[in-house]
Amino acid sequence: MNAHRVILIVAGLCLAGCFPYHYTLRPGISRSVVDSQSHTPIAEAAVVVHTHIRFSEIRDVRLAPDSDGIFCLPPSLQWGVYVVPMDVFFPWSEVTIEAPGYEKKDLHLRASAMGPSKFDLGEIRMSRFDLGSVN
Repeated sequence: MNAHRVILIVAGLCLAGCFPYHYTLRPGISRSVVDSQSHTPIAEAAVVVHTHIRFSEIRDVRLAPDSDGIFCLPPSLQWGVYVVPMDVFFPWSEVTIEAPGYEKKDLHLRASAMGPSKFDLGEIRMSRFDLGSVN
């Protein structure tokens, strides 16, 4: 057997069950922020996506909805090698939505590295602070 065949056989055995994959590091999100009473857009809202890449690393992305209260963040993807069978560690994301005069909203997004790569959060309804209960 020549050396090239031996190398190919060894490489084939070592790489069996491995294939390139486009991992989801941070899922994309989209939708709108509206007032819960009037259903009007809240353009002054701030949407912050906190993605936990590793236990010690958090990446934040801050978005501002447009005048219609709509925001969109594309997913963050990365190429890597997937080894079968392997339990892939996947990052998780939290979304914080704040607006002046409104109660803060926190949402948790759970997705594996295999997806989904995009979440439609729907219409996020923000409630105004109840100023009548403050003494």
